[in-house]
Amino acid sequence: MQTVSRSHTALYLGIIALLVVNAFIWLAVFSAGDGMLHISFLAVGEGRAVLVQSPTGATVLIDGGPDHAVLRALPAVLGPLNRSLNLVILTNPTTANAGGVPGIFDRYDVHAFMAPAVPNSSVAARMAAAAAGNEPQLAYISATRGARVVLGAGAFIDVLAPDRDVSGVRAETGSTVLRIVYGDTAFLLPSDAPVGVERWLAQLDATSTLSSTVLAVGHFGAKDTVAGDWLSKVRPTYAVLSVGHNPYGYPATTTLATLVRAGARVLTTASGTVAFVSDGQAVWRK
Repeated sequence: MQTVSRSHTALYLGIIALLVVNAFIWLAVFSAGDGMLHISFLAVGEGRAVLVQSPTGATVLIDGGPDHAVLRALPAVLGPLNRSLNLVILTNPTTANAGGVPGIFDRYDVHAFMAPAVPNSSVAARMAAAAAGNEPQLAYISATRGARVVLGAGAFIDVLAPDRDVSGVRAETGSTVLRIVYGDTAFLLPSDAPVGVERWLAQLDATSTLSSTVLAVGHFGAKDTVAGDWLSKVRPTYAVLSVGHNPYGYPATTTLATLVRAGARVLTTASGTVAFVSDGQAVWRK
């Protein structure tokens, strides 16, 4: 187990291999955790950036949005003096997710980086890879089904997909699907996984594995984004769409109607960051 010391935080990061593709990633942080799980869907325009603050004080940033907007949104939640992130997860290297990642590495002390092994030739993807490569002490973790990020106090992040070699598929198809769990509450983040992946997960996983209080709707709520059999297992109370001004008409009215029929309260980041708090028994808006 590797110990990394920081000015106000002692991070213990270990990777224990289980079979070939599974791993436990332990983030046990001794800092100002308040015993609550905080999940903030940051307002970064037409892109995705989600900040996880664990009950023990660990910080995980999932995606970096399309540009430097994340550098304005993140300090508003973390605080202007906090310049450390225990883990950055890039769910896929499209511009909407990867554009802000180089700025994150430039501004913040990042301890570990997780990403799927999907190809992408976009400028944002190349810049994100270069930024990560310039951090010699950075621990790199391949996003693969079965990996678990242990956040402490019983909270964790599970990787549900991909479950196979995705080096030859489209970036969206190889997206990292994450489920954040704390006690009886859960947050499901499918990134930009297409409906085919959603249907496959609905067949593969039991309702207990997918059921989540909050669903981050994939691909900005585009038409045919949400598979019905997937949604019937997720059964979200809230559905969050990370969207900004766009020429595509996102979110699609059909997607919104599907979510409402499923009983979900629909929220978007178009007018600001959407934040939740969980005590392990219930979830409420911050």
